[in-house]
Amino acid sequence: MNKYNYLKPYYNKTRPFRNHFFKLSAKEIREGEEILGQIFPSQLKEFYIEIGEGFLVCPHHLKHNKSYVFSGTNRILWPTVAASFYQKIIEYHSNTGEKWEEPVECEGYYMAIDTVEMAQPGDLPFFEIGESSSFMVMKLNSDNPNAVWRGLSY
Repeated sequence: MNKYNYLKPYYNKTRPFRNHFFKLSAKEIREGEEILGQIFPSQLKEFYIEIGEGFLVCPHHLKHNKSYVFSGTNRILWPTVAASFYQKIIEYHSNTGEKWEEPVECEGYYMAIDTVEMAQPGDLPFFEIGESSSFMVMKLNSDNPNAVWRGLSY
């Protein structure tokens, strides 16, 4: 039995304010790894293969409660966006020149500059909590790159 079977019912693009996921192709995952410069941590890659990317906006036990209101965004990022944010964090911290003022943007996704400042090179943001200011990350240079950290938030 697949450990993600409980998420399979959320392959539904017709309810944008509920949990929903979109399948990713092997090509989309490879494109992210090319930007990243390495393969994704095994558990994230498995999630991308089995589930894809998408939104978590409603607790599982409330999935049929029409009155539930969620005002934020929780999103598993596209592989290319996660990898681009990873590269921008490295670029920001290796930049000895001008101070960045604008948020980091990639394919319509944003990361607040305050969040980029708090990130460390090697942090892979893959899950957005809220609106571009808080992310769960994997620390690729750590002893356990599959560990999930809530490390980026201002």
